[in-house]
Amino acid sequence: MLLAADWSRQLFDLGQIRTVRYPLSEGDVTEPTVQAFHDAIKDAIQKLASGVSPMHASIRGFPFNVDEQTASSMKDQMMDLNDLESSIGQVEDNERRVRLVAVIATFKHA
Repeated sequence: MLLAADWSRQLFDLGQIRTVRYPLSEGDVTEPTVQAFHDAIKDAIQKLASGVSPMHASIRGFPFNVDEQTASSMKDQMMDLNDLESSIGQVEDNERRVRLVAVIATFKHA
């Protein structure tokens, strides 16, 4: 889990990382800032800690007693998703829509 000031922007894509943002408007860490930080993260962290992890939900027994059949199926799905994303990335803007429809159609039948 990433903790980050509400105004900060990370240098790379962290869209799939659970992030809890906190206020840090004045730049100095004052007592009111500490209290605002505490208030912002406490409930969010507890909510995320008790939430369902995509890995736990997708792969039975994760992380210590992994069901190999489930893990293998998940790996296949991730490979298919990677192939789809690669195909989409190769489509030029002027032909994107036509080729994208064709690419999606091939994955629907797979």
